[in-house]
Amino acid sequence: MTALVLGFAAPAHSSPIVNHDRIVSAVPGAKGLSPAVNDGHVSSIVQIGSTMVVGGTFTSVTPSGGASTPRANLFAFDVNTGALSTTFNPAPNAEVLELKPGPTAGTVYVAGSFTQLNGSSASHVALLNVSDGSRVSTFKPPTTNGSIYSLAQVTRGGQSMMIMGGTFSTAGGVAHVGLAAVNATTGALSSYMNNQVSGHHNDSGTGAQGAIGVRDLDVTPDGSRLVAIGNFKRVDTLLRDQLVMITLPDTSTPNSSVVTPDWTTTRYSPYCASGAFDSYMRGLSVSPDGSYFVVTATGGYKANTLCDAAARFEVNTTGTDVQPTWVTYTGGDTLWSNVITEKAVYVGGHQRWLNNSFASDQAGPGAVPRPGLAALNIQTGIPMKWNPGRNPRGAAVYALYATPTALWMGSDTSLIGSSKATIYNRPRLAFFPLATGQPEASDATASLPGTAFLGGNNPTAPTNDTLRGVHLSTSGADPGTTFPSDILWSQVRGSFMAGGKLWYGKSDNTFNSRTYSNGSFGPEVKVDPYNDPIWAGVATGSGSPGHGDTFDGKQNALYAQLSTVTGMAYANGRLYYTKGGDANLYWRWFNTDSGIIGADQFSANGGQNWSKTLGMFITGGKLYFATTTDGSLRSELLVNGVPTGSPTVVDSGNDWRSRALFLVDGTVTPANQPPTAAFTSDCPGGGLDCTFTDGSSDPDGTVSSYDWDFGDSTAHSTAQNPTHHFSDTGTYQVTLTVTDNSSGTGSVTRPVSVTNPNPNNPISFVAGSSTQANASSVSVTVPTVQDGDTLVLVGNVGASKTATPPAGWTLLGDKSATTAMRSIVWTRAAQASDSGSSVKVTLDAQHRAGLTLAVYRGLSTTTAVTATGNTDVSTSSHTTPQVTVPGGSWVVSAWTEKGTTNTSWTIPGTLTKRVADYSTAGTTGGLSSQIADPNQSSAGTVAGSTATSTDTSSGGVNWSIVLPAP
Repeated sequence: MTALVLGFAAPAHSSPIVNHDRIVSAVPGAKGLSPAVNDGHVSSIVQIGSTMVVGGTFTSVTPSGGASTPRANLFAFDVNTGALSTTFNPAPNAEVLELKPGPTAGTVYVAGSFTQLNGSSASHVALLNVSDGSRVSTFKPPTTNGSIYSLAQVTRGGQSMMIMGGTFSTAGGVAHVGLAAVNATTGALSSYMNNQVSGHHNDSGTGAQGAIGVRDLDVTPDGSRLVAIGNFKRVDTLLRDQLVMITLPDTSTPNSSVVTPDWTTTRYSPYCASGAFDSYMRGLSVSPDGSYFVVTATGGYKANTLCDAAARFEVNTTGTDVQPTWVTYTGGDTLWSNVITEKAVYVGGHQRWLNNSFASDQAGPGAVPRPGLAALNIQTGIPMKWNPGRNPRGAAVYALYATPTALWMGSDTSLIGSSKATIYNRPRLAFFPLATGQPEASDATASLPGTAFLGGNNPTAPTNDTLRGVHLSTSGADPGTTFPSDILWSQVRGSFMAGGKLWYGKSDNTFNSRTYSNGSFGPEVKVDPYNDPIWAGVATGSGSPGHGDTFDGKQNALYAQLSTVTGMAYANGRLYYTKGGDANLYWRWFNTDSGIIGADQFSANGGQNWSKTLGMFITGGKLYFATTTDGSLRSELLVNGVPTGSPTVVDSGNDWRSRALFLVDGTVTPANQPPTAAFTSDCPGGGLDCTFTDGSSDPDGTVSSYDWDFGDSTAHSTAQNPTHHFSDTGTYQVTLTVTDNSSGTGSVTRPVSVTNPNPNNPISFVAGSSTQANASSVSVTVPTVQDGDTLVLVGNVGASKTATPPAGWTLLGDKSATTAMRSIVWTRAAQASDSGSSVKVTLDAQHRAGLTLAVYRGLSTTTAVTATGNTDVSTSSHTTPQVTVPGGSWVVSAWTEKGTTNTSWTIPGTLTKRVADYSTAGTTGGLSSQIADPNQSSAGTVAGSTATSTDTSSGGVNWSIVLPAP
């Protein structure tokens, strides 16, 4: 409640259509882009091109990085840099209350209480050039005998006019009480408007007696209606207490504007602390689409009035006692300015809380902390989560102004933010950027056909925690399916889906939410916006201990009743609910962005008894519900939010009784249950070669793929039942990961112990890789290696072609089989950093080539690897050369061939296949290769090994590669 007010203070102002697509950021913009206003307050803000013009009551401003500069009541700065204009300094001698864009580029209307500009007389309004502050000489407005508080430009009947509202009773010597219109370009008094306001709102004869007139006004974008608020009882003798709507016909004839005869409200007729206030009206804005307007007020707390509240009214409603669509109360603190964008109603004042309908100067049931600033949902008036806060709150936010890129705020205080978070110093002028803001959370609901979920709590099984999903359409329902769930559904007391979340009450009187996706639910989150941790316990500077001295809110009254709730439903900003044994269908406003439930409770019974309801949801403009009487699902049309007509049975084949009944979009099937991975292993004789047998299963599908990690840094296997060679004695942690047909995964890890049957032989195979391409170069990937490992690379190319590996490789052999093909063997010592790299072999031209790479460990570092090769033609039998080797060496066999249909090699049983490469069967000029070894050492003369290909090769080259033991 503010101090005694006998006249008007600075008005609140609306903004033009700004095409906002989200809520502005709660973090104010950079300090350097808004000069500091050093004293007084900011009353009005307007942007003219790239210049921001600011009016109010102040004597100096300080731009970023500059010094305090004298500026009396009016200044301008560059909106992009924050630089103060050095040429714009009209120095009005009293408060600037209103600023509006002028009729031509680079001009601005200035109105207020001043009587001088630039040292010359001025009668409360002028048109100035923004470039230098000079008056536009062709604009000559009539003299008014009182202050001008608000302006609105409109074109009717081809006439561009500026409508003025204020505390004057004459304009140009002609009677115009509170309202007058002038030509927007010349300032000449227009005969279009001749509406006269009269009478004190407080006509009790005692208490505050303020100046009669218009406090604020705004027009619809189409120019057809004007709405005005102020200190008046009548307009043109018609009773219009503090609020009037005036119709503006599209004509230029005299006395055209008329008080709208079928739009009247009595909601501002009651007195609000008449000892301190005559009029308690403060701010007015029309929505960008012109369909509604919002009024903000002061006045002190008084039950069942619009004192200290923001209220939305519809423009096209008719009646002798039009009621607001919604009201949000502060509980006894002033709301001053408001501005409406496409996405929010922003309000400012010195309020501590909003949604506070039932308490005076303290937090009542449902109160949420919103210190000095708030963003309201345009449909419901419920505060959204946007909560920058001002503390100290001072007297008010006097100006809120929206541009296409930001929301600007003018006040009488300096700090934004909470002492428990970040405080921003923005003396009396700040802006909140649009670009870094966030959209309001969705409140979308499901439509039919969809899936209705029923969570436990059926009367026949009250402790049931199962979740059933029933596919429902306008023509009926299926029998339903059980869904896996770990939620204790028997504890749920009413639920609904909105904005991709499940919202629900519980038997412990908590309100909660969970994210939802395709039948699965996220973790439970307690919804308690009434105790914002950023503001809880922070001192307000008002009230007494426990009575408004901190910003702590108070839970909504519904919370204490949640254990009795039998059903919930949501649509169009309304949360409907029923309670056990209660005949009423209740509803409250609700906002999914903040989770705030409206403090006020309403009923929508539609002439019915709702005491037996057990579960409900809304879709397609109908309320669907079940009752304890039977398990049928019924529906009833909602008209203006009230059930209308007779219920219709939708489905009787299921038992629909459930306090946790809610609808989601689409046909939802139970969430996939992951597979279980299992395997056994067999390592004959405890040796290094093991066979693994899959034993995995999937409870609701099939296993579709396998990934084996043998725990020894070798390449993974994707076979279902692989064999694997371990390099040495040890216990290896083998992991099998399986994936099912719905992309679910399961893993198991088991130890597998093996023993090297030849422990004195340190040589072992590590890993291999291969590739083939028809290109001018071919690359193969190096597996995971260690420093000192030996890389053996076998190339397979056309006989007349050349192939060049990267630097550092040693050539071991190069042979051609007639004109059919050519095979080359290289080697190189590996470094650990080679792991995962590519070995690129460059060819002389584009043609088919293949590479086969094998990695071995434990070789001699002083004795070189050698390769002996031979060739064959027109055969499927390929034999490597006989070689003589020192004891402990391994003899690796490599077969290469050129054919068309080879898809595998048959090798001696004494050898182990390591790595192979094949062309696609039938490829002309196809190449294939196979590397194998005995997995043990040899000595002396070692006979050649014969491998058989599946086709008759046109040519082949076969290698015996000797790996020397250390």
